[in-house]
Parts: sequence; structure tokens; C-alpha cells
Amino acid sequence: MNGIFSWLVRSRNKSYVQPHLDVEDDEMLYSKNNVCVHPAGGSGGTGVGPPHHTPGYLTVTAQPDAQLGHTLLLSWRPNQLMTRTGGRPWSRSVSENATRDARLAVRGDVTLLSDADDVRPPREWSGASAGQWKPDSAPAVSAASSPAGRLELPAAEEVRRLSTQSAPPSPRSGIAPDVPAVLTADLGRTRSVRVFLTPDDPGCGQLVLCSRQSRYRILHFHHGGLRRLVTLFERWSHLLGGGGAGDDGGCLLFSVCSPLVEEGEQHPEEGLQPCLTPELWPDLVTLEGAVRAPDELMQMVFFGGLDERLRPLVWPLLLGVNAIGSTEAEREERRAELEREYERISELPERLEGAARDEFHRLVTSTVDKDVVRTDPANPFFCGRANPNVQTLRRILLGFAAANPALGYTQGMSDLLAPLLETLGQPAAAYWALDALLKRSASVISPRDDVMDRQLACLRELLRLLTPELYQHLAAVEDGLELLFAHRWLLLCFRREFPEPTALRIWEACWSCPTTRHFCLFVCVAVCAAYGADVTSLSMNADAVLLHFTSLSQHMDGDVILRKARGLLHRFLSLESVPCTLATLCSGDGGGPWDLCRVTTVQCRGHPDGRPCPAAAR
Repeated sequence: MNGIFSWLVRSRNKSYVQPHLDVEDDEMLYSKNNVCVHPAGGSGGTGVGPPHHTPGYLTVTAQPDAQLGHTLLLSWRPNQLMTRTGGRPWSRSVSENATRDARLAVRGDVTLLSDADDVRPPREWSGASAGQWKPDSAPAVSAASSPAGRLELPAAEEVRRLSTQSAPPSPRSGIAPDVPAVLTADLGRTRSVRVFLTPDDPGCGQLVLCSRQSRYRILHFHHGGLRRLVTLFERWSHLLGGGGAGDDGGCLLFSVCSPLVEEGEQHPEEGLQPCLTPELWPDLVTLEGAVRAPDELMQMVFFGGLDERLRPLVWPLLLGVNAIGSTEAEREERRAELEREYERISELPERLEGAARDEFHRLVTSTVDKDVVRTDPANPFFCGRANPNVQTLRRILLGFAAANPALGYTQGMSDLLAPLLETLGQPAAAYWALDALLKRSASVISPRDDVMDRQLACLRELLRLLTPELYQHLAAVEDGLELLFAHRWLLLCFRREFPEPTALRIWEACWSCPTTRHFCLFVCVAVCAAYGADVTSLSMNADAVLLHFTSLSQHMDGDVILRKARGLLHRFLSLESVPCTLATLCSGDGGGPWDLCRVTTVQCRGHPDGRPCPAAAR
């Protein structure tokens, strides 16, 4: 089970709020000449030597779309296939002037990359037959062994090296044989757009389009213009991101927001609760600081969210570190008590002796030391080996493992602790929040096989009830119902699937859900409902399903997922009956503020393995 944590994706992506882009149908928003596509191999198609540059004319136009309102249509056509207004071949460099560019006639057959065949890897043009697609063998990308011909994204430094290793040829150079007449991609139907900016000239670099099938198209900007295209992307409301994707600030990642939530799919109370802010907090507490109505607090956080300024105060209440009805004086007394206990626990590793100390160092200390220096390295709060916050992470994790030998330390716990420490600020507060997160909250589980098996069993039943088409496909695929793609979701409560601000909102929704302690399972179902259509339409096998959902990391719309999850929870609670395997899902099996709902009608479908019915004790 520990191997699941090896799938962690270390990239970070900052959320970005774009100004609105007002467009008209068929309006040209961007144009650039001499944008290159590199066929496989050198000029002779042998795969040796510098890449063959095929310059072309790139445009981005606004097209009406039933779901998005407007989508961006990107089209590229080789210079040598361009025609003047009079019909003569366009044989010289195209003008940089956008007004003149717009007058160029782009004619010929259009190769539209649709949902089933969009943004394929570049064709090996030399010697390839019509319609035969092969991975681009240029060093910028490497072909994977998947049947779909998936290509791995190049590292930012490698892409930049390739962009500067040789000067691009004159636009007069010839094109490779069998080059497609026009390449067109609907950006609203892609998964993500990645931009690699050249350090010496931010206007130059590479544009990488990733399809929903994890196939890539790379366009090379040797003559500037890429920064202007980035500005357009930042203004389009259906692209999220723009932050650095990795350690290199010159790599920008944009994710396409395509899933929508219909009004009938939403929870009836969706949109009725405001975000809990410091301005609203005094109305929720007494003069002594005790929460007047815990239910109202939970509802507000669950539906409206929590202002980050209140997190140090509210998180301990949501996690149960402090009693929900405690006064300010009681919380201060509790804080002092927990701080003294934390100081005692943090010294436990140093008190170990002999064989016990050697074993603890071998099983725990060595692993923690490796993990803490790799935890959020792009975050200034944890950047650098000598950073005192990294040492605080280490001390907390070692103390927790020593105080809880049954749980110990598992890779990934540092990823859970990092936002707790950064948000709460105090080591003792972060320690007890982690303790509550791992022990009392159902939203994050320990990597023990029995706990994971129970969660996956509930998730299978929820998929069967709420997404029957996807469930039937997974049931028909070998190992499909193992749900390997969901392991990391449950282990880290989506810590690596969304940008950190979004992931923390999902955490808060899981902690504050007023009707179940297992809201994380409904978030899992929401991801499957929002992004599972490709799984069934493309008849993916288990490996492809794992790749599909893993590659969605940092590319999903968190607001859509949360609204879908709340709607799916309401739909589940509205069922006339539920299978006995889900009997405890909405019961107050942990007490506390979640003990507000109980499903009354439970159906037992039998248990051939002889185990007692989980509903028998109810």
C-alpha cells in the first residue's frame, strides 16, 4: 500500500482569476506568422541532426459553443501552402502586421482534431502514409509505450535547450513531404495548455496542447509572439491556472474547464450560504466566544466556504481539537495543555535507546528525512534544507510516529502536515490537527489495507448507484473495480489533484459536511461523474483508466467538483433505500457535529462470504 504514495505529483499550480474576455462569433483574436512544427527527425527524416523547421501561420478565433458560450479555435497552416488574394503561392515571409495577416486567405482541407482524435502527436511526415500517425522522435518529447501513442511532456529546461540549440531556418525553407494542409484544435475540447517561455526572450518558446486522451501537439515560437498568446489565454474564462507548473517559473500551465453542473444536479441549498468571513464571525458566537449554533457554522462552511483568515480559529473546531461549543477562555486553556503535551511527545524519539532507537531510525527517521526536504519545495514557507519550518515538519512527524507506533509514519503524511503547519502557524497546533486528521476524520484515511478496502467497497457501491454507466464499464474490464485511480484521492484527500487553495476548500467541506463524515467519497464520485465520459466512450482498460484519472491532476475545476459532490450527496440521501454496505455512510458513526442524519431504509443483498450484515447492529 505504501507504493501508492509513489504516484504523488510534486507540481504546484497557483490559482488565477482572469478578466472577462468579450468576443464575437468568428472574431480573430490572435495571429502570428512563422510558428513552426517540427516533423520527426532531421531534414532528411532520418532522426539524425537538427529538427526540420516547418514554419506556418497561426490564428486563434472565437467560435460559438453550446456549452462554453465561445470556444477558442486554434489553426495552423504551412507558409508554403498559403495563397495570396490573387491565388499565387505565398513563398516569402508573412508580414508581422496583424491587420495584413487577417487578409490572408487560408484555404484547403482542414484536419479538425475532434474529441475522438484531437491533438495527436506530430506525424512522422517523411515516409509516412496518409493517415498514419507515429510519435514525434525529436528529442523534445519521448514516446510512451501505451497503445494510444501517449507522449510524455518534456522538461522545461530540455524544451528551452532545444529552442536555442540552433537558429531557425529562413521561412523560405521547404516543408517535409505529406505535411497536413491545416492543423486545427478546439481549445475547449483539450485538457490543458502548457507554455514554455525561453529565458532570454519570453516572447519565444513552445506551446504544448494536451488532448483528453493525453496526446500532445507542440508548436514552436522562434520569432516571438508567445507572450501575447499567453495574455489571451489569461483572459479566457474557461482556462484555469497560469501559475508555474514545477520549479521553473517559465513554464505556465492552463487547465480547460469543460465539465458543467446542471441546475437539477445541484443541492437545493447550493448558493444560499455565504462564505464565512471575519465580518460574519461575531454574529455566530457569544460574547465569551462560544459558537451559538454549530449547525449553522457547519452549513456555512460546507456550502459557502471559509475565509482563510479564520482558518487558524475554525479548523481546530471542525477537526474536534477544540470543542465546538467551547468559549475563548476554554480554548486558550486547552491550547496551553496541548502545547505542554506536544513538547513531551516531541522528545520521545530522543528518549529511545538501544535496539528500539536503531529500529526507529531505520524505519521512520530515514524516511522522514528524505520526505521533508521534498515537501512543497516551490513554497517559500518550506524552501531550502536549512529552513526552520522544514525542521519543524521533521520534529512533528517523528514525534507523531513515536507516540503512535501502530500508525507510525507513511510517505505522504508530510504532504498532509505541510498546509496545517503553514496555516495554523504553531507546531503544537499543527501536531494536534494532524492527529485529529488521521485518527478521527474520515476524510483522510491511513494506508492500512483494511481501512482502504472498506472505503473502496463503499466507493464501488456509490458508483453503482450514482454513475451506473461508468460502473458497468469498470465491472466489465479486468481489474477495473480495483479503483486504483482512487487510492491517492483517499489517502491524501485530493491534496495532489487540485491547486492548494482548492484542495483546502475540499478539506473544509469534508470536515464540515452536516450529513456524513464520508463526504470525501462523494467528491470521488463527482470526479468520476465529471471526467469519466472518456473512459466509457473510448472503452479504456484498467491501465488506461488509471492513466486518465492520474493525468487529471491539477487540471480539474474544483468549484464544479464540489457542487457536483454536494448534489450527489443530496441525491443519495433522497434514495428510498440504500444497500446495507452503505448503511453507516450517513449515520453518526463518529459522533460529534456530524451526527445529524440517518438513512432509514436499508436493503441487505446477502453476504456470501459469511460476514455479518453491517446494518445488523443498527
